[in-house]
Amino acid sequence: MTRSKKNLQIKKRKKILFFTKGYIGRKKNCFKLSKQYYLRSLNKKYISKKLKKRIFSKKKIY
Repeated sequence: MTRSKKNLQIKKRKKILFFTKGYIGRKKNCFKLSKQYYLRSLNKKYISKKLKKRIFSKKKIY
């Protein structure tokens, strides 16, 4: 017997909506918007980590 798709979709939605709890307005309520903003925030997080490493290596602070 195969698993139901609907249950997995609901779990994915809940997971993303949980991560976007602190956002303002429709960013935290609507699934489509929250998914976009969540992926965008992860991308920015990745970039800022790299920038932080670059800055600290320039200053030689370890």
